[in-house]
Amino acid sequence: ARCQRLKAGTVLVREFSGARHTVTIVPEGFVWQEKTYPSLTAIARIITGSSWNGPRFFGLREGEGRKGEKRQEKAA
Repeated sequence: ARCQRLKAGTVLVREFSGARHTVTIVPEGFVWQEKTYPSLTAIARIITGSSWNGPRFFGLREGEGRKGEKRQEKAA
């Protein structure tokens, strides 16, 4: 799924370093911790402190997460 196709009101949840992060999609962007951001990537960078692709961080895309780091894929 691409971010542009996600409907307003959709909630994304990701646990990272023992904390649960909830992002709500709104027409203006993405709300995290009561602040609106223009992209999931901006939020992922704040959460991780490093360069992450936002849609991948929140599990919307397969492949690499952080630049140069492959995600572990579960065997089917």
